[in-house]
Parts: sequence; structure tokens; C-alpha cells
Amino acid sequence: MSTEQTNQTHAEAGLYAFDQCKAYPLPDNRILVRNPRSGRQAVLTPDVYSALTACTQFRTLADHAARLASDNPALNGQEGAIVQVLDSVRRDGLLISAQIYATTLGGAVNPRLNSDRPVVAIITWERPDALARCLDSLAGHCELSNAVAFYIIDDSRQAANQARNRETTSAFAERTDTPVRYMGETEQRQYLQQLITAVPAHGEAIRFLADRDRWTDYWTSGLARTMALLVSAGRRLLVLDDDILAVPHEPYRGDGAPAFSEGGREAAFFANDDDWQEFRASDDTDPMLRHLRYLGASLPAALGAMGTGELPLSSFEGATVPFMESLGDDSRVLVTECGSLGDPGTSRLDWITGLDGASMERLLASDDSVDCALSRRNGWSGQSRPTLSPRANMSQFTGLDNRHLLPPYIPVFRGEDRLFGDMTAFVHPGSVALDDAWAVPHKPIPERQWTDADRQLKTPSAFPAFAMDWVRDHADDRRGEEPLARLRRLAQLYADLAELDHEAMVELHTDYLLRARADDYRHLKALQGVATDAPAAWQLLIGKGVERLNRELAGEPVPGPVTGHPENLRGESLTEWWRVFWRDFGRALQAWPAIRQAALRLNGTLPADK
Repeated sequence: MSTEQTNQTHAEAGLYAFDQCKAYPLPDNRILVRNPRSGRQAVLTPDVYSALTACTQFRTLADHAARLASDNPALNGQEGAIVQVLDSVRRDGLLISAQIYATTLGGAVNPRLNSDRPVVAIITWERPDALARCLDSLAGHCELSNAVAFYIIDDSRQAANQARNRETTSAFAERTDTPVRYMGETEQRQYLQQLITAVPAHGEAIRFLADRDRWTDYWTSGLARTMALLVSAGRRLLVLDDDILAVPHEPYRGDGAPAFSEGGREAAFFANDDDWQEFRASDDTDPMLRHLRYLGASLPAALGAMGTGELPLSSFEGATVPFMESLGDDSRVLVTECGSLGDPGTSRLDWITGLDGASMERLLASDDSVDCALSRRNGWSGQSRPTLSPRANMSQFTGLDNRHLLPPYIPVFRGEDRLFGDMTAFVHPGSVALDDAWAVPHKPIPERQWTDADRQLKTPSAFPAFAMDWVRDHADDRRGEEPLARLRRLAQLYADLAELDHEAMVELHTDYLLRARADDYRHLKALQGVATDAPAAWQLLIGKGVERLNRELAGEPVPGPVTGHPENLRGESLTEWWRVFWRDFGRALQAWPAIRQAALRLNGTLPADK
């Protein structure tokens, strides 16, 4: 075989992505493209350059060609020619091979792992039966002495539920020598007052972030999570929702090496709980220790603890160049997550349309599997192999390395997990979240059911949905800056948002809606085009989604005064409420390091921030 043929064979088998190149328009409808990494350059047509900018993830040249042809019907049947063009661009030095990261990243031979004990916080809300069941599962499947303390953070409003939760906590405390503290309404007020006494200049910021009395009328799971960050400052932290069971399961776990990915989770759907009992982990390792073996470790140490030496190319399939470029030996696992079995923990079904690969094959395998997905809140969402991502998303059982300067949660409304993940990635670029290949049962009490409205595909349209992307849209990678400096920049982002007037906010909202609807429309039309042999219920779901978007895209984006959350406000009253909220959140972020240091002193620990 000639050298050229050998190189061609390697190119076909390798994983490539368009590198972080610079583009310079030229006359005659041409573009000069230069790769600063290699110094190589080429003159391309706009069509070729546009196609390259869509090759953001590491894939084989054939996979890139197939995706480009799928996105552009005019290219159907031209996949072979597309591969030839991509290979030419590769030889011009504008594509980067994943092999570089397989060479530079790998597991430590003798990984140094953490041994310090964590704080464990269980967040509960009006579910005393669920809390009792969760604590029973912890006592039955975990070595409780591995924790330095347990906190039951009660966000309940009903006195009867508070009383039952206090009794349950007392009963749990009798089963362990590890300190157990109930943090109810009274205890939280006392703790916050101690913080305010310690740093009186930041009293308003403390109340904004963690005072239940300020947010009585709102959903406050983010507030409860910030309380968990405060009582665990300077420690590793494990946070559990009250409606899980701490029993490890391993659905569809493969033997593959860890993955680097910015994609979504895998999934499967079941008729009832019996269908997933077979996934109970044969290695009944304490689920707390499953988090702690990696939480806070350097990236090489974490990979070494997984038994990984040199990484195979398959580890990088689907990763992007900016993510991989942000990683190094100093990257740390600041967040650990696991999957869930049972209730998906969401009120929307749209996420299932984003499944791909084996997950989509399982979903569309039969009428029964689609029926399970659309009619029963019983499934698996997780990873089949350990997956390292630039940001955390959502887990009912989460590990946080609170020895480092983590941001607080937004105190009210949904989506606090996702925004926390974006803010953590902003403050610590180069850190990773590990979504590990195991899951715990998630069984709300009472059991939830899909409503007819839940089973309709919807594009998020409540004001201010655009703000959930604000941090990610304005993130950049300045790894030389200290976390304190990046936190100040994060605070400034919210101060800038608070300066916008009503018309500017409505324009941001309108722009977000149109982009989101256009993205959803392209996605659903593509699904519709390949779903001709799919179960009828799936075709109907996608078809109705396309019809809805046809109507919405033809109409006014915001037909009247803007509405959203809080639901009792609209128009300028709504935008003014959020202007004040963002201003106060920005100020709270500025004050957070001082508040956190006060919590460290109050908790009796004084390790240095890292």
C-alpha cells in the first residue's frame, strides 16, 4: 500500500473536526481560511466554508458527510464527493484530529484521590413519606460514617409536614454516630441571622439568596440548594432529592472507555418498575462512594481511577474542539452526577425528540416502546459509560466539590440546576462534570402522571426564557483569570442585564423565541423526513409539532404584552420585576465570596479556596 493510500485509510478511520480557524473574505466570492494552530491556510468557496463550520464535533469524515447531506437535501447522494472535499481540507490543515487528545490526555498510573469526608444534604419539600423512604435507603445501602455530617434541608411550608420531617430526622439520627441536623424554617432563619451578624454589609444579598420569607410565593428549590452550599462550605458535598432511593443500578452499561461529550443523555422507557429491576448493580458499591471516588479529582486522576490509560479515539466522538482545548492536567471534576430510573423529573416531553443512536432505536423499536414513552412516566435517563462534559445539567443525586468557589443557585423558579452548571463552567473554565454510568430510582410520592398538555411538544416561550442562556452565550475562556475575577465578571453580566429597558428585553425575548422555534422546526422536519416507518403515535407527535410551529412561525412572535414568570405579571410590570431581580442577583454574586467565607467560619472549617 502506498503512503498516500495509507494516509487515506487513516483519514477514513480517524475522527476530525473543523479547527478554530480564522476567515477573511476575498473578492470573487472566495474566503481565505487560516488555522492559527498550524499556520496552514486555504482559499475556499462560501459553500465549503459554511459546511466546515457545521463540522464542530469530532466524527469520521463519512459521518460528517452523512450529516451534511441530511441537513441539505440538495446534497443527498453526494456523500462520496463531500468526503473527498473534507479530505482535501484535512490535508490543507484546517481539520484537527482527535488523535492529538488521545496522545495528550490519559489516566494517571497511580491516581491521587480524595479521602476527606463529605457533607450530605437531603433536600425535602412537602413529602415526609418520600424523605423517610430516602433516609431508609441511605441507611441500608451506604456506610453513613463516610460522611462528616447529614443535613435535612426542609423547604416545606405546611406545619404538619415539617413536624413529620423533624421526627423522621430524629429517628435517622439514632441509626448513626455521624451528626445529623434538621434544617427547617426556624433553623434556617437562625443560620442566616448568624451569617448576617458576621457580614452585616451583605445582609440583603444573604436574604436574596437564602431567605424563605422573601420568596414565600415561589418555587424555591434553588434557595434550598444554596443553603446546602452554605452549610457545607469548605467540604465536598453530596446533594440528594428526597424522592430517590440510594440504590445503584447500571442500565445498558457498556465496557467502553470514558467519553468526552457535550451531548445529551441516553434513555430507555418501561411499562413498569419490574422492567428495570434487572439493572440492579451486581457490584453493590456504596452510592456515596461512587461519587466520592472521582469528586474533586484532577482529570488524570479521575481517568486513572476509572482504569483508563491511553484513551481510544472513540472517547472523543461527539466532543468539540473548544471543549477539548480547555482541558489539561489541572482540570478538575467539580461536579459528579448519575442517571435516574423511574420518573424523568420533567414536565415536558420535548427532550425525547433529541435522542439519537441506540436510544432512538430503542424508542422507535415498537408501538409499545413509544406508548411507554408517551403515556408512562417511567424510564431511564443517563449514560452507558462515564461521560465528561464541560458543564453539569441535572441529577437527583449530585456531588459538588464545595472546597472550590462554586456560585450560588438562583433562588426561585425551575431550571436552577442547568443555570448552576453554566455558572460553574463560567467561573471554572476547564473544569468538568462527570455523568457516571449508573443510576438511582426516582420515585415521587404521590406518583405523577402525564397530562394531555404535557404530551404536546412545546417550544419554551415564557418570559424570560432567554435569560437561561445568558451566561452560556456570554462565556469565554480566560483560564488565566482567578475564579474570584471570573465571579465578578459573572456578576457584571447580570448587572448589564438589569440595565436593559422594557423594549430591549422584549426584543431579546422575541429573538430567543424565533431562534428557538426555527431550531425546533428544522429538527422536527428532519425527524419527520426519516420517521416514515416509525410507529404511528410517534409520527403523530412529530406531525403535530410541525403543524404547531407552522402556525407560530407565521404569526406574531409575542402577540400582546409579554407573559411568563411570575404568572401574575405581564408587560412592563413583568420586565421591571426581572430588572430588579437581576440587579439583586448580580449584587449577591459580588457578595458571595464574603458570604461564603462567613459560612466557612460559622461551620468551623477554614480551608483555603482553590
